[in-house]
Amino acid sequence: MFSRISDEQIEIANNSDLPSVMQNLGYDLKREGNSYRIPGNGGLILYQKNGQWKWNWFSGNTGGNAISLLMKWADMSFPDAVSHLAPGFVNYQPVQTFKEKRNFFPKKILPAKPEINKNLWQEKSLNLVEWAEKQLWSKAGKKIRDWLRTKRGLQDETIKRFRLGWISDTFYRRRQDWGLQPELKDDGRPKSIWIPQGLVIPYLNKDKVIRIRFRPENKIPPYKLLEGSNSKKIFSIDLKPDHPAMVVESELDAFLLSQEANGLTGILGLGSLGLKPDEEMIKFLSSLPILLVSLDVEYGKDGELERRTLNAFKWWKENFGNVKFWPVPCKFGYGKDPGEAWLADVDLNLWIKGALKDI
Repeated sequence: MFSRISDEQIEIANNSDLPSVMQNLGYDLKREGNSYRIPGNGGLILYQKNGQWKWNWFSGNTGGNAISLLMKWADMSFPDAVSHLAPGFVNYQPVQTFKEKRNFFPKKILPAKPEINKNLWQEKSLNLVEWAEKQLWSKAGKKIRDWLRTKRGLQDETIKRFRLGWISDTFYRRRQDWGLQPELKDDGRPKSIWIPQGLVIPYLNKDKVIRIRFRPENKIPPYKLLEGSNSKKIFSIDLKPDHPAMVVESELDAFLLSQEANGLTGILGLGSLGLKPDEEMIKFLSSLPILLVSLDVEYGKDGELERRTLNAFKWWKENFGNVKFWPVPCKFGYGKDPGEAWLADVDLNLWIKGALKDI
């Protein structure tokens, strides 16, 4: 049965976190103060106005809200754009019939799917992981090792298991040397691969690199993917059939919980609130006895849950019949996520056991 798109759904869609949306669509963002620019696309800027993300395309002399951005930038229909931004309303009846329209943006600025020399990218990426590991465990890496232990709760065994690393300085490398196609900046100069100083969070399947996420030392941006990485695959740890699983937002929190769970549950680290499992993963997760959803809990100034948090919880509830919401008890002063709860001396093993006591 189909339903019309409601005003509430449109409002939810237009309150989406546009930087996260565009990153999940495969765009690179460059932070500029409180706004973001998408390089190489004619001056497309994402900015906030009255708490809502907006966009402005200077070359096209136009702008608007989240829905209009996906309609014009990703060439989506109105219902597809709303459904993408406000997941959970999969079946819809379009409010109006849309005629086939020409592509709004000139073809020369549309993002192409560049060819990647996968073997070369794998070789370079694995070398980077191994080099960053050595840096982390060197004398110079003591400060970041201490931070991982005292601020993120990770034991040395866990740090080594997930092959975390550290880079002591920022580097720029030619894209061709990593198997990526050449690209130009807005000023016409060749674009390089940015490898920032900071923490390295790799995701590997045996010795195959799926992605590398950086946590830059200056936290601008807070996290950055190495170009060529798979941004869609969810970091899964110890998932087993007929066994509980827990979904968290941060990959570092996923590592901490896998350490503290001691086999009680498998863990999924999204890396981004907007990332959703693919069809194969949805089928697997739906078959489990229980799926604990423990996303970060963000409250606004009015004391109510932020809309993006409610939106995320709503998606998991509407797409899985085995969901149990189990966020950290942040209103009692234990923080918004498992990492902050650990800092507040919460016993995470007991917290997980509390969620599983009825199964």
